[in-house]
Amino acid sequence: MQDKNAEVLASFYPHQPEDWRGGTVTFYPFLIVTKREGRDKAVWLPYWHVTQDGEKENLKYGQWAPFMDMEFFEDLLSQTRSAGYLNDEA
Repeated sequence: MQDKNAEVLASFYPHQPEDWRGGTVTFYPFLIVTKREGRDKAVWLPYWHVTQDGEKENLKYGQWAPFMDMEFFEDLLSQTRSAGYLNDEA
């Protein structure tokens, strides 16, 4: 399938990762903007977790990270913005 290849155009991640379970799990989400072969731009939303088990750190990746064409992502953002959740009003 020709649209499996993609070029990374930009990547973003939070300035401060989020901790869960009293600091034993740290969540690292990313937003990757790509140019897909045979298509237009797309967004990939991979993520990783770092879990702390005593002195040992375990790295886990999000194996079901969404990868969608930009038009779908923009539609979701537009709906969220229209509902007031992407501005200071919410």
